[in-house]
Amino acid sequence: MKAVVVEVKNGHVVALSENGVFKTVKNQNYAVGEVLIMKENNSKKISKKFIVTMAGAIAIIVLGSAGAYAYYTPVSYVSLDVNPSVEYSVNRFDRVLKAKGVNEDGKQLIEDLNLNGKSIDEAISQTVDTLIDDGYITDDGTGEIVIATSNDDPQKSEELASELKDTASEEIEEQGKTANIEAMAVGKKRVDEARELGVTPGKLNLVEKLKKSSATPDEIDIQEWLNKPVKEIQAAIKGNTSTQKEQEKNKETEKEKNQGTTQNKDKNTNSNSDKNSNNNSNKNKDKSNTTNKQDESSEDVPTDNPAVTTGGASQVTEPKVSGAGQSGSNPSVTAGGSGQQRKNQ
Repeated sequence: MKAVVVEVKNGHVVALSENGVFKTVKNQNYAVGEVLIMKENNSKKISKKFIVTMAGAIAIIVLGSAGAYAYYTPVSYVSLDVNPSVEYSVNRFDRVLKAKGVNEDGKQLIEDLNLNGKSIDEAISQTVDTLIDDGYITDDGTGEIVIATSNDDPQKSEELASELKDTASEEIEEQGKTANIEAMAVGKKRVDEARELGVTPGKLNLVEKLKKSSATPDEIDIQEWLNKPVKEIQAAIKGNTSTQKEQEKNKETEKEKNQGTTQNKDKNTNSNSDKNSNNNSNKNKDKSNTTNKQDESSEDVPTDNPAVTTGGASQVTEPKVSGAGQSGSNPSVTAGGSGQQRKNQ
């Protein structure tokens, strides 16, 4: 039978069992909130007076819930993956209700760890410490850890993911090791999907990330990759991402090259157009100059006949006679194709 420690006092602890009975046992470094496995013959009923005394402690633990069972209700889900995969069920007080290995490596990893009743931070620290001892995380920088959290409150889930990432990072640094840690918040639907596949939601998210990064996603066998270590999955993702970046860079370079070629063609076309325009302008200018010269040449031709032609008829002005006996003759004037001659007397 399970019981939760509600008070530590005088070398003993008081625990509240699943059936609502208070039990006292010898303190073996137990902490408030820790879950104990009790034997029936170790229990005894506590006096009514003591129950009243402990009412305040109970209220703090269950946060005003209807009963002690609220402590045992998981509200958060946490998973940790390297190659061993471990999942933790966490209550509203961030205490681990249950920790279990999801794959064989995970089961072996926590076989000797007593994580139930510990805070989730302490459970992650102990798990990481064991991963280091077993050689999964070294100082070569190739270690990969994925932590996933889930809670009905998305904000709580995000905060818990960030908190546990810091916890794992601090433990690794204290041990003088290095590892890349990825922490994510996931929804309950993702948790259920992962459980159906027998994996953690963190690893399922990672494999789907691999599929999206691949140039040939249809060729990715999800089930096959779910059985591979996180380190190998992350390496494949990085390789795909690097390839995509290189392809995008080549496309951009080719695009700029094509744009440059088009601009040069447009420039040459405009240059030829300008040349043709200048040639036409020069031709028109030469033609205009030729016409002006011809006009000037016509104006410079002298006229021997002082006759003024108007409307096809010739008018001749006779010279004035200053006196009798003087006479003069006018030259002939031609008009309309016939000649007329006048004499002055």
